[in-house]
Amino acid sequence: MVSESSLVNASLLAEAALVARRLTNDSKKKEAQPDDEEENGQNEKEEEEEHFLSSKQPSQQNGDTLNESDAQPTTQHVELQRELGLFSAVSLEIDNMIGSGIFVSPSTALQNTGSVGLSLVIWAVCGLISLLGALSFSELSTVVPRSGAEYSYFRVAFSKLHPFLGPLPCFLYAWVVVLILRPAEVAIIILTFTEYVYSPVVTLSGFKIAPTYMIILKKLLSLLTLGTISYINFSSVKLFVKLQNVFSSFKIVACFVVILGGVYSLSAGNVSNLNTGFQGSKTSLKDIVLALYSGLWAYDGWSSVTVVAEEIKNPEKNIFRSILIGVPLVTILYFFMNVSYMSVLTIPEMMSASAVAESFGEKVMGNLSIIIPIGVALSTFSCSLSVQFGVSRLCYAAGREGHMIEAFSYIHVRKCTPASAVAVQGLLTTIFILAGDISKLIEFASFLIWIFYGLTMVALIVLCYKKPLANRPYKVPILIPISLLILSVVLAAVPIVFNPQIQYICALIFILLGLCVYYPFVYLKYRLPFMDKLTYLTQVMLEVVPPPSKPDDVTPSQTTMTPQPSTVSANCSAPTSFHGISTNSSAPVSFHGISANGSAPTSFHGISISGSAPTSFLGITPAPINVQQSVSSTNIVATELSNGTIITSSSNALIHPPIASQQSIAVESDESLNNNR
Repeated sequence: MVSESSLVNASLLAEAALVARRLTNDSKKKEAQPDDEEENGQNEKEEEEEHFLSSKQPSQQNGDTLNESDAQPTTQHVELQRELGLFSAVSLEIDNMIGSGIFVSPSTALQNTGSVGLSLVIWAVCGLISLLGALSFSELSTVVPRSGAEYSYFRVAFSKLHPFLGPLPCFLYAWVVVLILRPAEVAIIILTFTEYVYSPVVTLSGFKIAPTYMIILKKLLSLLTLGTISYINFSSVKLFVKLQNVFSSFKIVACFVVILGGVYSLSAGNVSNLNTGFQGSKTSLKDIVLALYSGLWAYDGWSSVTVVAEEIKNPEKNIFRSILIGVPLVTILYFFMNVSYMSVLTIPEMMSASAVAESFGEKVMGNLSIIIPIGVALSTFSCSLSVQFGVSRLCYAAGREGHMIEAFSYIHVRKCTPASAVAVQGLLTTIFILAGDISKLIEFASFLIWIFYGLTMVALIVLCYKKPLANRPYKVPILIPISLLILSVVLAAVPIVFNPQIQYICALIFILLGLCVYYPFVYLKYRLPFMDKLTYLTQVMLEVVPPPSKPDDVTPSQTTMTPQPSTVSANCSAPTSFHGISTNSSAPVSFHGISANGSAPTSFHGISISGSAPTSFLGITPAPINVQQSVSSTNIVATELSNGTIITSSSNALIHPPIASQQSIAVESDESLNNNR
């Protein structure tokens, strides 16, 4: 094992090398500019490498400092980029919703309803429920415009209500969704993809494989698929967007092929199955709820665009538009696909079929039925890609807030993707692929997700009273979240009461286990001794750095603050500059609209501070603020900022601590001010 002192010495040597390289580069730039594109590319590569190394150095310990004052830190921020426009957001919505459910679940819904008519009603009702839920989420996304969807909504709605119970819902949501629910969902979709790829390949090749080897081959194919989608999400958001747009078009075509097959069958007079109507319907509460489970599983994904809110362009408009386009479109496709299935397959055939779409293709298309498995395979592949894309952003948000391991929130230094979160999701999904059963995982996932959908409706109601003045471009009637809350309670309670299977008990046990983790590691903030080394190892292996800052609870729509240039000038005896901060002996203090010059009045975003006059900001009147200026000879040693950047400089400016009982004005970085706001 590498000792801690060795790591510190290594970091000091690395920073010393950075100082030398910066000085050398500065001197070269002063002598001559690069003569060709090759030299420009080399300089960019060196600057990128410097930022990566400086961002992942551990904090200085035992007074170790670097006295080189000319070392300039990088000002580049590694953060998620807004790459998804309206078309990409709609594609993401469709990709997440149309996965394996519509090709597997129709038989389950029919088994629980007992009739063709009631089954079609269930599919239509599930579409309506999904649309109402998505519209509720779109309102929440305007009040809390952050990635993570339910996690971010719980944090803003509940965290400040109680020091222990307030943050608990968002932790439990991350605990269940990041560690079990979404990895299990990706595993289900990948296993379905394997089924649809394996069958036609074996049929066309004519090979006969023993059952034992067949299971092993399917598992290996599933793991290969998982590795592919993890690599895509790790590599580039732009690559993901391009593939997602293509795949969403393909899966819509596959759905239309099924619908056209049904139209052909109906035109040939095959309506005997549909004529049965509601004969044999099962109307007990248990059967209806279980039928809703299978239908809602196929619709799940309607909240996907809110999970990646920080990567959508113009989210205030595009999130709502993508939901209003995507969810009704999927509902129409699902309804008519079920009509097509029932026009071709008899009720016993649908109930016994493990892959309904494949059985449908064999009866309608004959030798061309291979088109159906190919279309379904493309659909499930793109769905698994999109689901992992979304859950990695949730994992990133939870790590950023301290509800997961900190390294989960780190971003790749060049690719600007949450590489650590993608890697973790890949490992968890591998476990479910090796040990999962599709039917049991569907019930397990559906049971858990509706518990948190119900809590989200509670968060929406709370925020209506907690933030009544927040800007809401669109607002759902309060009756909608109340109705969805009641439905969520029913969907979560009925399976436990009427059908207490082991997977439901395991789900509740896992939630209770989260409490045992929450108290010491989140509430008491206990940190395991090896976490620093684990974080450092993660950075070295994955080339990741911390995100620039934590999200604010206050949204832009709730304030009238206008961003100002992040330049600081302060009275001191010697001019200096570091990390975007410039000091001049004759200049008054000015920072984000703050000016302080002895008895001169101070203005902060339109708020005037004059001598001892009280200041009112958002209804809060603090004690008078006295502007102090002090000059002292001091050294600014190597310091690790909140974004991981190391600064090393020295000057004669005395930098005051943040405003506290002494009521002096602090000279802070732009990022630090943003965090405090």
